[in-house]
Amino acid sequence: MSDGGHRAALVPTALVLSGGAALVYENAWGRMLHRVLGVSDWAVATVVASFFLGMGLGAAVGGRWARRTRAPVRAYAALEVGVAAYALLSIPLVPRLAAVVATLGPDVGFGTLSAVRWALSMLVLLPPTIAMGATLPLLLAAHDGRTDFTQRMHVLYGANTLGAAVGAALTGFVLLPRIGVSASVASAALGSLGAAALGMVSARGGGPHVGRVHASGSVARVAEVAEAAGDPPAQASTLDTATRLTTGLAFAAGALSLGGEVLFTRLLRLVVQATSVAFAAMLTTYLVGIVAGTALAAQLRQRRAPLMAFGAMQLFAGAAVVYGIALAPLVPRAVGLLRGEAELIPHEPWVMLVVSLALLAPIATLVGTGLPLVTATLAERSASPGAMGRLFAANTLGGLVGALAAGFLSVPALGLEASLYLLVVAHAALAGVALLAAAGDDVFARTRGLLALGALVTGLFVLRPSIELPFLLDAWNDPTNAIVTGARGYDEEPLVYLREGRNTTVSILDRNGTLRLFNDGRPESGIGRAAPLFGPELVLLGGLPALFAGARDRAMIVGLGAGHSATMALAGGFERVDVVELETAVVDAARRL
Repeated sequence: MSDGGHRAALVPTALVLSGGAALVYENAWGRMLHRVLGVSDWAVATVVASFFLGMGLGAAVGGRWARRTRAPVRAYAALEVGVAAYALLSIPLVPRLAAVVATLGPDVGFGTLSAVRWALSMLVLLPPTIAMGATLPLLLAAHDGRTDFTQRMHVLYGANTLGAAVGAALTGFVLLPRIGVSASVASAALGSLGAAALGMVSARGGGPHVGRVHASGSVARVAEVAEAAGDPPAQASTLDTATRLTTGLAFAAGALSLGGEVLFTRLLRLVVQATSVAFAAMLTTYLVGIVAGTALAAQLRQRRAPLMAFGAMQLFAGAAVVYGIALAPLVPRAVGLLRGEAELIPHEPWVMLVVSLALLAPIATLVGTGLPLVTATLAERSASPGAMGRLFAANTLGGLVGALAAGFLSVPALGLEASLYLLVVAHAALAGVALLAAAGDDVFARTRGLLALGALVTGLFVLRPSIELPFLLDAWNDPTNAIVTGARGYDEEPLVYLREGRNTTVSILDRNGTLRLFNDGRPESGIGRAAPLFGPELVLLGGLPALFAGARDRAMIVGLGAGHSATMALAGGFERVDVVELETAVVDAARRL
């Protein structure tokens, strides 16, 4: 490889490092902030929202900055050094924020607490995430015009996402379990510094780059020409329309991508259980699928117009959601066969990876084509870094909206299965917008697109696939029958309560006269008909504190369950018992019990 080839490989390698570091930061800073702000659903959502918001703002800022700097690669390197320095400072500083929350006192209202959480989360996460979000638009601005801009963009975006997949796997399987949060942040800082070093070597070897890209095609430079002339030509109106269309498509694609990830992750954790290793397996699978989708998009744009290909891929994404719904009831059987024993709760990372790949890889690959194809559509008209930065920002903020809407609105209101149905319809609607826009005045193409949409939606409601939620929640109780007969042999009669909350799915089963409470399919508690209504071990767990407490004025219990510990604490003489429970569905189930 020539020196020029070596220098060309340095920037994608740097993005692999920075993408991996970003995922380590996201997980590690999230854990650090959870220790300060709590792990309630609203606290977690605040941390996630702050991270995504910073990345989106950074993409927009990076696009503007790229138009003004003559050395975008050096600017990228400077940002990576700044992120690394900030990360190292965060190790001693973030835990001290707990003292700020403690000053609020015990009687603070929910509104005040939420405002403080939001402010602290923004204070910690906005500076580094804005810097991280600005990196890709800056490196796109370093395009020298000697290669195809869209191809270069796909390479950089794919490298960054590949790094994120590696970072997700390392964080979940190695770093956090083995070396802890602080050392994980420090190792990610080394990755950021390595990315900065590669960027500086690349900039030194290639010389300073201008802030604006050089794209081929007469329409590509309409915005620059109009800006210089002061009197925009007629093509500028076309460019504005195209920019609005692609920005809207990028936002919607991000919303459906992250919303689908939330829904399928919640579905899969009913079987593999909600452990950090399981989450790492699911996140890694999804990111690898997006990398594969980026490669697929690069092939598609060589054969079809990007906008038409985008619409087709959204149609296939809707079909992949239908496939996932139909496949879900087979997952317990697959786990049992993979493990070679009648035990359906996997502990081996490789089993979780295989199951995650089977369920998530198709949908992740198809939605992974979304952003590359939208950016290719815009690149046909304008390859300016500012326009690309706005596109990345719209996609990131769309992902934030989709994730929050799926987890906090759709599932509690509609349920998981209905939310997946809604996801199919949303993919079909997005495909319709893209296909109609791509067809233009071609009546045949418009008709063909509408027929494809109708076939997908009609097929969904005719086939009516089901995730068989009661079976998934209870399959572990009779693994042999679950493996042999599957959902068709499952009897739902023992199910007396089922509610899908914001955090978990809560159920109550009547087993031989004993009511058992389950949280995402895991046994939580229960009540029998014989005295003392619940097991002697629960009597001891709830009663021992009363025996050894020096004073019995107040007690606090974390986790309500069926209320056994609270009952024993009150029976033991405590004057007041405060119970902390994150899921309101558990409270409702306890009342039923």
